[in-house]
Amino acid sequence: MAVTPATGDPLRLANQGRALTSLVYWDSSGAHTMTPDGQVSTVLDGPLSEVANVSTVGVAFQRPGNDKVIWLQTESSTAELLVASGEQTLRLEGAEFSQQNGPSVFYQRYEPGISEQPSQERTTLRRYHLASATVEELANTGGQQTSTQFSHINHQSAVGLVTAEAFGWTIHLDTTTGAELHSSETAGLGCLGDDANCPIYAQATFHQGLIYALRPIGNIGAQTVDRFGLFSFDPSTGHETPISAHSWDDGLWYGEDLFFVGDLLVLSIKDGDGDPLPALVTNVATGESWTLPEAHFVRPRPEP
Repeated sequence: MAVTPATGDPLRLANQGRALTSLVYWDSSGAHTMTPDGQVSTVLDGPLSEVANVSTVGVAFQRPGNDKVIWLQTESSTAELLVASGEQTLRLEGAEFSQQNGPSVFYQRYEPGISEQPSQERTTLRRYHLASATVEELANTGGQQTSTQFSHINHQSAVGLVTAEAFGWTIHLDTTTGAELHSSETAGLGCLGDDANCPIYAQATFHQGLIYALRPIGNIGAQTVDRFGLFSFDPSTGHETPISAHSWDDGLWYGEDLFFVGDLLVLSIKDGDGDPLPALVTNVATGESWTLPEAHFVRPRPEP
């Protein structure tokens, strides 16, 4: 498993390569797209804390410091799409277009417990269908001492990291039904938080039967973590295969999100201050890797 050195300025996990037109590029100041000839178009003004392209409709987004509202910008207007009630909060997780149901938005809704009944604390993964203006509850993703972190959801499945105090495990959900397709806890692969070589993943996605993910790689001799690696994981066998490894030091860089566009695995990256770094692109068919020219967070811009 080769280690790719960080080169250039800003920090890059691989050499600079070509831009991708199948992405939305964004940071706190706004979001834009790019045409094949390099023309840049601004699609959304900041400040932004999360972005999801809603195919054929517009862009869903959230603003920093406001976890009560998910907004939708179309060609003609910007309006509230989802609004939390009471003490609830919302987290935008992605968007999808299907020929059967049209466009939809994925989000997690958190409902706090009360002091007398903290066990009522609950988080759920939900899908909002724009065509029918209906909400579908897909899965319970958190409780009093558990929570789930998803990478960007833009397919009919989602991979999440469940944490419960010091313990963690990976789940794979069918986002059409909410059914759990894989759990590393059930498979006996859950791990304590200080086990750096355990197949649980903070950023992960599903593609052609495999989970693709980023996780720390422990240096056993030095008793530390000095690399992060991309892996593929076969949930049917429990076998993990390394793809690439990249030098890491706490505060230098972190995975921010992970998803596929075609056969390209895209890792959105941030620095220790939470600002974007050039995203890493890996062609899983050929093994080729490169970083995007500019430092932006990225999200897929799928076509129906």
